[in-house]
Amino acid sequence: MRGKLAIALALVVFLPLMLGQIHVSRRGVKTDDSPIWTGVHTFDGPQTSFEDVGTVTYTNVNSVTYGSGTSLDVNAALLRIPNNPTITLVGQIGVDTTNVPAVGGRDQLVYESGDGDVSIPGIRAACFTIEDLTPTDDDYEFWTTPYAVTILSAYCTYSGTATTAANIDFLDGEGNAMTMTDAVCVDADSSTRPTVQAVTAANALVVGESLAFNVTTAVAPATMVHRICFTYAVTRQ
Repeated sequence: MRGKLAIALALVVFLPLMLGQIHVSRRGVKTDDSPIWTGVHTFDGPQTSFEDVGTVTYTNVNSVTYGSGTSLDVNAALLRIPNNPTITLVGQIGVDTTNVPAVGGRDQLVYESGDGDVSIPGIRAACFTIEDLTPTDDDYEFWTTPYAVTILSAYCTYSGTATTAANIDFLDGEGNAMTMTDAVCVDADSSTRPTVQAVTAANALVVGESLAFNVTTAVAPATMVHRICFTYAVTRQ
């Protein structure tokens, strides 16, 4: 009788394991023979790759690999995109912060499309062509922002033959000077490239506020054409 009872208990415990009906896991590693996990599973610590896992909650996990055709629903949680990764495979995505916006670079979101890396810049730029600059062109408003922004840098070029090109600095719409070294305009037709000057303080504009410039040199001849450029970041709303 006892022998029959022992055999029955063994069948109850071990037969489902043999058939793949009971899932046994150790720190998230799937150990049975079933190809599919269903239901809700919560793991803590390093994980292996999963297939058809249904709904999974991860805690203290550095990376998770999803099979083809699956998707990640983060609900109200934050999804962290890799920072400065090496992107080589189609569909890979990352944030590149190696280009410093204040000196002409741009933070960018990068993904691999199959035809090469595609860059979506986080920093925007604008340029304006202005003729007949003179030293009296102070607090000259030339751009108005439709949303809150931070001015990051300035640079300038000119066309023509200059005796003295313009040097430019920036102000906000209320006439407050931004903290920067004057942007020195250079000949756009030469091999010389403008030096991008960082704008480091007093550089925030609110919705509807204007950006203005001062001319700090006696431009000669005044008939030259100048292009004043700047970069900016849109403030998160």
